[in-house]
Amino acid sequence: MARPTLLQCAYLCLGLTVNALAKDAPVERVQRTYHGIWADDATATNGLINPDRGFRLECPIANSEGVILLTQPDGSGARRRGGKLEGTSAFPTLDSDAGKSGWSDKAMSDALLRLQTAGITTHLGICWLDEYSAKPLDAALLGRLDKSLDIFRRTGTRVILRFAYELDRKKVNGPTVAMVTQHIEALRPVLAKNVDVILAIQMGFIGHRGEIRDSARIPSDLTSHAAVLKALIAARPPARPLQIRSATMRSALLSGLNLAPEINQGEAFTERTPAAFIGFHNIGFGADSTDDGTFDAVGPSDAGWKTWCQQGIFVPVDADLGPGFASAAPLMDGWNMITKAAMERVVTFGISRAWSTVSPSKAAGPLDAWKTQMKTREDVAARGLPISDGYFSDSKGNAVPRSAFDYLRDHLGYRYELISASWPSSVKQGAPYELRIRVTNRGFASCPTARTFDLAYAQKSGRYIYSPGAGENFDIRTIPPAAALQPEIANQGQEIVCNAIAPNAPGKHQLVVMFPEAAPAKPVSTKKPATANSSGAPAGADARNYIRFANRDAPYWVAQDRTCAGAILGEIEITR
Repeated sequence: MARPTLLQCAYLCLGLTVNALAKDAPVERVQRTYHGIWADDATATNGLINPDRGFRLECPIANSEGVILLTQPDGSGARRRGGKLEGTSAFPTLDSDAGKSGWSDKAMSDALLRLQTAGITTHLGICWLDEYSAKPLDAALLGRLDKSLDIFRRTGTRVILRFAYELDRKKVNGPTVAMVTQHIEALRPVLAKNVDVILAIQMGFIGHRGEIRDSARIPSDLTSHAAVLKALIAARPPARPLQIRSATMRSALLSGLNLAPEINQGEAFTERTPAAFIGFHNIGFGADSTDDGTFDAVGPSDAGWKTWCQQGIFVPVDADLGPGFASAAPLMDGWNMITKAAMERVVTFGISRAWSTVSPSKAAGPLDAWKTQMKTREDVAARGLPISDGYFSDSKGNAVPRSAFDYLRDHLGYRYELISASWPSSVKQGAPYELRIRVTNRGFASCPTARTFDLAYAQKSGRYIYSPGAGENFDIRTIPPAAALQPEIANQGQEIVCNAIAPNAPGKHQLVVMFPEAAPAKPVSTKKPATANSSGAPAGADARNYIRFANRDAPYWVAQDRTCAGAILGEIEITR
């Protein structure tokens, strides 16, 4: 073969240099910005269907089939099998008229699925132990409780648990402290088995409806109540919060157990002290100037109210429209309720007594009035409430007022929105790369459950590859609610840096970001790349428990096997 000429050598060297430069050239990065949901978006009719937040209803759980709980004309509680007696009123049971046929697991399952179409994915389940006030819990009761919790699991619904003995305030039947602590220990295995469907456990156990007052046989003293809390702390499944009905009560009980009564930001979202996982529940939200005794007086002059608002940034808060809502004038203005809910960091909001469809007569309740109380963007900004991008406009750019009902439904708890994202347009299979996303939480509160940050690489064929993201180094609860921040800070959002590893699957993929619930026992690993042979979501994963972002230009992706879901950022190419 002839030797190359000097000119040919020059061209050859030039080619090698160009190729080397091309190989080392930085890959172009995709830069995207995202926007909120318009008022006329299809999802605007029922809000974002998300777990662990929003409106909730109430129902008894672990009841025998066909049994209904009633309040009789003299105010006493009773159990009846079959249709209710004249003049009695049934305890709330989701949106069903349980008075006709009594308790039914099928009716409960049907109601839970039906209510999800209205965006209601969490409920208060009260397990009534009135028949066990003077005896140990038996296998029948524990079996019924396990069965009820499994209904929540199968319907993709979460439950706030409360246990109660006293159906009325007559103080004629109730347990002792010793019996309560024995029962709590007996409940421990069922709670541990069903931790995946439990959002929180309320202290309960003491007094009428488990409201920790007016008990028949448990003295109203710090020692007795602290003993119940101590037993519940011991039985609590890991990573599941407890709730107590006032900040003053929480501080007193924890101090009585020689535990820190409050937490700071550094202790938040940890298991270091019970105060970090004990939140609040308000049984009389808006009922009067004290919220039915929850506070001495609602407002900055009340130390308990101030503590509630400050600690509520770090622990979950449940609020409930109590029985006195019908005569509570403040409830008639939905926007006043919104301002109050935002300051008190409300995550879930009980509306059983104001949900018009819960009544067979379909009588209008406060929520119906809230649907007609409209405000503009300027009105809401003047109140200092969080405003999502696009929330007060339609897809044509027209300004649109929103109702108090819609706004409260859409901003209770968390409301996560993507602001921007950046990632390389292409990356070699198995190679590390950096993904940056900026997220804001325009809701009233933090997410009540710990969540990590994972990725999916979705293909047009429907196949996908599940890949670890930021793993145990990230917890979505650390993104503070906009209601606790200045608007300019909330609008900037928080940057999350994910040091990802590309899957071993060449081709073009849709890059999906997901916030799965953390599994404390098995932290997500970030050390190994996902492969086409290990492409599914973790065992037991359920798409209904993943978070939906409030963005119109980050399409919501759900895996074909219904195990996981998230927001599509855009396209990424994996090369060999």
